[in-house]
Amino acid sequence: MIKRVVAGPGDPVPAGLGPALAARAGKPVPQDRFVLLGDNAAHSHDSRHTGFVQRGDILAVVVRRLTRPR
Repeated sequence: MIKRVVAGPGDPVPAGLGPALAARAGKPVPQDRFVLLGDNAAHSHDSRHTGFVQRGDILAVVVRRLTRPR
């Protein structure tokens, strides 16, 4: 699965992320935790459902988009 990091340690938890993080909105993200969101809100299993994601559960980081040669 590929998700976007929307908040990292020390960043405020964004509002409107659903019940898993509603009580934490505006408070800082704990150390070694992240808030991840998928692009399709209706079908994405992300922090809106699971809450914070631990640093150890992130397997890789995308550094740029790959394009096909023309």
